[in-house]
Amino acid sequence: MPFLLARSAGSPLVDRYGGAAVVRIVLLIEATGLAVLTTAASAPAALTGVAVTGAGLGLVYPCTTTITLGRTKALRPGAAVGTMTSFWDLGILAAGPLGGQIAAHLGYRTAFAAAIAATLGALATTSAPPPAVWRRLLGGGSLEVCASRSGSSVRYGSVLGI
Repeated sequence: MPFLLARSAGSPLVDRYGGAAVVRIVLLIEATGLAVLTTAASAPAALTGVAVTGAGLGLVYPCTTTITLGRTKALRPGAAVGTMTSFWDLGILAAGPLGGQIAAHLGYRTAFAAAIAATLGALATTSAPPPAVWRRLLGGGSLEVCASRSGSSVRYGSVLGI
C-alpha cells in the first residue's frame, strides 16, 4: 500500500522538481526502510521497515523514466524508455534469486544489508556529475550525436583527449 500511495501522490513531485532531485530523496527513504528491516527485532518493526522501503521504492521508476527521457530529449523516447524498462526488469529478475541466495547462505539481515548497499550505489550514481562534466574534467574529447527524423550520424572524438 505505501508503494502505491507514494507513486500516486508523489508522481507530481517528479514533474515539478525533476527525476534526479526526487530520486535522491526516495533512495534515502528506501535505504532507511531497508535499515529498519535489517535491524528489526519484532514483526511490527519489520512491517514498518517494509512500509518505508515501499514508500521509497514507489517513485524510483517514475524518476528513472523522467531522467531517461530528459537525456534522450525527443530523439527516440519509445526506444529509450523501452531500453530502460528492459534493464529495470533484468534487475528485478536478478535481484530475487541473488537476494534469496544471500539469505539462504548468510541470513536475511545480510540480504537486506546487500540491498542497502545496492540502494546506496544507485544513490551515488545519481549524485555523480553528468558525463559531459567528466569529459571536461578528464581533458577534452567529445561524442556528438546528430539526429533528425530522416536519420542520424555519430561523430567520435577522444573522451580522454588521447
